[in-house]
Amino acid sequence: MLFHIFYRRFSYFTVDVDTRRNQSTPVKEIVKELNPLLRGFASYFRIVDLQSTLRGLLSWIRRRLRAIILHQWKSTKKLNRVLRRAGWEEKVNLRMNKWRSSHTKAVNYAIPNRFFEEMNLFDMTSYYHPLSKYPILDP
Repeated sequence: MLFHIFYRRFSYFTVDVDTRRNQSTPVKEIVKELNPLLRGFASYFRIVDLQSTLRGLLSWIRRRLRAIILHQWKSTKKLNRVLRRAGWEEKVNLRMNKWRSSHTKAVNYAIPNRFFEEMNLFDMTSYYHPLSKYPILDP
């Protein structure tokens, strides 16, 4: 049995996740506010086969949070310090307030996905339950 979803829901979701990059709120508080929204969205779509779509949304959220962290660091001096501690050899020179900068290899190395797991960012892909696991719901 296949379920169809309205992709308009995803645009509502991205509007709800609207995290402004120019805010000075700590990332931990942003994650704390995001978690109920992510949990609700994942539970709404939990029986639909959306594993790859949820993975894409989660990567978009992580990238958005990386952009917020870069904007809060303000200068490449802080980024280079974090990269040196993590073992990165080269110096990095990029714009700290640009969306495209949050998707570079250096930034992904400085702020890995493990960082967001330690902050307890809700993983929507782990909440996925296909209908076959619940035989009562299968027709």
